[in-house]
Amino acid sequence: METEKNERELQWLHHQPERLIETYQPVIEIIVTSFIKKGVFHHKDKMDHIQEINLQLLEKKLGKIKEHFNHSVQLRTYFSKVVYNACLEIFRKQHVSLVSESDDFLSNTRDTNFDPHQQLALKEETIRLRGCLMALPKLRLKATLCLKAIARVPFVNKDIEFLDTPKTVTEIAGIRNNLFSDYGDLLNKDIFDLLAALFNKMEQKDMDGDSLRKWTNQLLDRFIFILNGDPPHAAYSRETLKTLLQYYFSEENC
Repeated sequence: METEKNERELQWLHHQPERLIETYQPVIEIIVTSFIKKGVFHHKDKMDHIQEINLQLLEKKLGKIKEHFNHSVQLRTYFSKVVYNACLEIFRKQHVSLVSESDDFLSNTRDTNFDPHQQLALKEETIRLRGCLMALPKLRLKATLCLKAIARVPFVNKDIEFLDTPKTVTEIAGIRNNLFSDYGDLLNKDIFDLLAALFNKMEQKDMDGDSLRKWTNQLLDRFIFILNGDPPHAAYSRETLKTLLQYYFSEENC
């Protein structure tokens, strides 16, 4: 029965797309309603969102389904995922200012009274930020410490546990004494001199703190380019990215 139903819907996908969309209206409504229940969409906008999704399906998304659907799951399941992603796209378009243009929002990340829109926006942005870090497998630890330093995020034991060796005792002690609590009053030079001493010992190099700071700023700029997109759909600056880093690392340390 289910197989026959799936085959019939596949035929509609290729030959009667309007009929397929009409048949799947309950699926679209259920998913949009789930976003309303989460507080992401307003109930008064329900029909507008359903109509927008229907339009997206007719204009482009059904074509992409035809191109990419590989029959590994039922068409209805695949369609549901497409609709879910369409809802996320609508959310991003409506609330892009939360993550791209609003310094006020990103400067108050320690406020725990976020509305659902802000919570979802921050969650999505931290996932993207984590993706940037995951793309640096060989440099991830170094990048993490330097990004924490540039954003003035206190270090924790897990940050340095793999660097704490007999040959780095002095350097680790300097970091523990200075960077494990609030160090907002320290100069960049002092902070990056501490880190440079540690990395020089580990990597057998001779980099000064200022060079390490410049490397970190280049990393920031690289992340900003990735997060903003090309063409740009966000407007991160170094300062707003530092604030996102503070939020990201505070969540990681929980």
